[in-house]
Amino acid sequence: GPGRGLWNKRYPRVMKVTLSATLTRDPSKLSQLNLYHPLFLTTGASGTRYQLPNQLESYKL
Repeated sequence: GPGRGLWNKRYPRVMKVTLSATLTRDPSKLSQLNLYHPLFLTTGASGTRYQLPNQLESYKL
């Protein structure tokens, strides 16, 4: 979000993205990755802050 300093730096940090379809709602397991300012996003019932678009399509590589 705003204030994280991701886009206003001359040399931004490397961003790590971890995706999991089976991750439990317990983000404490991610602490083993030693992430700097982690941001945890979830999808689920309506009323949550972030949702995937209805028109999103997935493809197997």
